Amino acid sequence: MEIKLITTDVTTSGGGVKFRFLGNVEIKKRPIIFGTAMYHNYTVRFVVNGKMSGATSNDEGYFELCSDEIIKSVKVYYDDVSGNGGFLNSLDVSNLDTSQVTNMNSMFRDCWSLTSLDVSHFNTSQVTDMSDMFENCEKLTSLDLTNFNTSQVTDMHGMFFNCSRLTSLDLSNWNTSKVYGMTSMFGGCSRLTSLDLSNWVKRGSGGLRMFEECTSLRTIKINDKETAENLIGYINYDLKKTATWDSTTKEITIPV
Repeated sequence: MEIKLITTDVTTSGGGVKFRFLGNVEIKKRPIIFGTAMYHNYTVRFVVNGKMSGATSNDEGYFELCSDEIIKSVKVYYDDVSGNGGFLNSLDVSNLDTSQVTNMNSMFRDCWSLTSLDVSHFNTSQVTDMSDMFENCEKLTSLDLTNFNTSQVTDMHGMFFNCSRLTSLDLSNWNTSKVYGMTSMFGGCSRLTSLDLSNWVKRGSGGLRMFEECTSLRTIKINDKETAENLIGYINYDLKKTATWDSTTKEITIPV
């Protein structure tokens, strides 16, 4: 897959890497993955202003772009590895056009230094895969995903895995009618106290370890009875609790 993005500025700052998306960027191999890699001597290739330029990880493991020119356009080529983004401390995706993107798998995976991220404007109407999208974004305290269109999504496994500082998520407007994969979706979200999944429809299997280590979770809003019963099964197994759903309040309650 080839995804055309927008950028002109790639700088190193404060021990990390900062990206600002303003011009044309093409990232090949895997879908869009921002960040760096915790692998010393791992090399990627940047085509800066139409010319090849090297970028090698330093002793701290983050990439430094080697260019003597003002960067007007960048194309990034890299191998298929995990562990990207560890030192990424700032990311502006305000001008990113995602209207044709179908795969957001691992998009922000392992960006554990990010403290905030604004993806509220993302057009996700064509996306079918959101698995591992925010996995290990350990410092994020909030995410506004209310405008996400998930009507075509089939896989959400590990989407918020180990987002350990999130305290709540409003996913009430999400259409999950096509989603089959939710394994470990909220696993490791140890500070999550509430979830709003009001309009979710969850049928069948595909939720193993969905709530594993969600030890602070107390309430889940859910309108559909069958979905509520399905989720309770995962909750009780993962947390060793006896959760209940109230048909009047449309809420699952998880005891302390």
